Amino acid sequence: MKEKIYGHRLKYNLLQRLVSHPLAFYLTILMIQFNYNWFPNYIMPVLGAFSWMCMIKPTNYLLSQLTGYHGLGIGSFSFNWFNITWSLGSPMIVPRWAVVNSAVGFVLATWVITPIIYFTNVWDTYDHPIAEVTQSSSIWSALGLVSTAAAFANLSAVIVHMLLHHSKNLWKELRTRTLDKKGNDVHCRLIALYPDVPDWWFAIVSLLAFIVIVVVGQVSSIILWYESFFAVIVPVFFVLPFGMVASITGQTIQNPSVYYLLAIIASSLWVDNKSTMLAFITIGYSTYCQTLQLVTNMKLGHYMKIAPRTLFLAQIVACLVSPSVSIGIQFYFFKEEGFITNSTIPAAAGSFQATSVGAALNNQTNFFDSTNWKNRNLLWSLLIGAMLPIPFWLASDRWKWCRLVHIPLILTFISWMPIEAAGTLLTWLLIGLLTTAFFNKLCWKRHMYLTSSALDAGLFLCWLIIYGPLAQYGIDFPSWWGFGGVNRDGCPLSLLNTTVFSVNFQN
Repeated sequence: MKEKIYGHRLKYNLLQRLVSHPLAFYLTILMIQFNYNWFPNYIMPVLGAFSWMCMIKPTNYLLSQLTGYHGLGIGSFSFNWFNITWSLGSPMIVPRWAVVNSAVGFVLATWVITPIIYFTNVWDTYDHPIAEVTQSSSIWSALGLVSTAAAFANLSAVIVHMLLHHSKNLWKELRTRTLDKKGNDVHCRLIALYPDVPDWWFAIVSLLAFIVIVVVGQVSSIILWYESFFAVIVPVFFVLPFGMVASITGQTIQNPSVYYLLAIIASSLWVDNKSTMLAFITIGYSTYCQTLQLVTNMKLGHYMKIAPRTLFLAQIVACLVSPSVSIGIQFYFFKEEGFITNSTIPAAAGSFQATSVGAALNNQTNFFDSTNWKNRNLLWSLLIGAMLPIPFWLASDRWKWCRLVHIPLILTFISWMPIEAAGTLLTWLLIGLLTTAFFNKLCWKRHMYLTSSALDAGLFLCWLIIYGPLAQYGIDFPSWWGFGGVNRDGCPLSLLNTTVFSVNFQN
């Protein structure tokens, strides 16, 4: 008995020593991840889309649609770190209450609304697989309209949520506009020792960027200067509310709402000019996303105690070098291959029709045209979205849990409907909940960021070998059932529509 207790203490002491040395802890997690990732990325790809319930009876079509990784993903998981984090980022750095709100939106979208629409055959949705994401399918007409309505509701919900929960702090920040009066906030007191970035720096950079947009638009005759100005102004109104959501929840995934708004405005104003329509969406959406990214990096520098002016200048240089090199290489490649022609831009502009909003709203004509009068009912979702946060805010004085209800985050996950590869999101939610509880219990909360970074590094090191020399010389792992079959999820019927299945079954 004493030897057993001594053994447990020895293991605990070794673990504590490992945790007390961040570099050793980081390298240990990195090597474990490097060795493990050979399985889901090379040896056994089915682990990346593990539909274990479907594997019990893969010939059952209904079971495939419900439990398949590419279906509703009920009971399916992903053990590939890249699949889990490629769209949502690491679940280990998201607050637990934000993960819970995300889970609520996921359950409502994937396990409640989607099955109701699908199995009641709204607009012949049952003729298509549940996860079909093609523009021409009827499933987009039903589920696409629901997701678009949720995205619109999110536009008003995020503004109301900000005013209800953060208006006092916002007003205080606008009046003080300094970091040296934050009392016990150690981060603000330390970063306040550095000189802040003057407002006129941001103004000059914004003006120069806008001048470049105007010159390029005028020279190419794609978009006029006042149209470019309108494209920049639209997303500016949503940078603050959505930026607060990203800052508080750790998630910068609320972008579909602004994109849908820009797409509807563009398709209404320039329905016969695809080039201008695409340019308007690109300018507005890029401005919105890049502004949030700039602020996100400045926030990271705030906590890392990097001088704000140094970080600002570093980002400006990166923004000049990166797109210049990227566009230059692409232009040279396309020109050499003969892809740049007079019809290139109109063809690219037509790709808007392949987006979900183009399919859901049937924007072949003006959004406000009489042929699309049904789509205008979606504007009622703006009113619904504005009203949803109010009841929880009123009840927050009596029930504290109501303060943690985040309607914009819930609506974001609903707007993703139909969710492709729901098993990935389910795994993301479980990891977020379990790891937060585990690290908090062991008082290792500060090691969550370190662990997440080590997992990313281990994955990329593994990729260097798999997609480098092994792929270059065509060295593949021998084919076996661990490859997951045609859909790589061990569920061959998950992407098969009912018509094809019925024909094959009868034969």
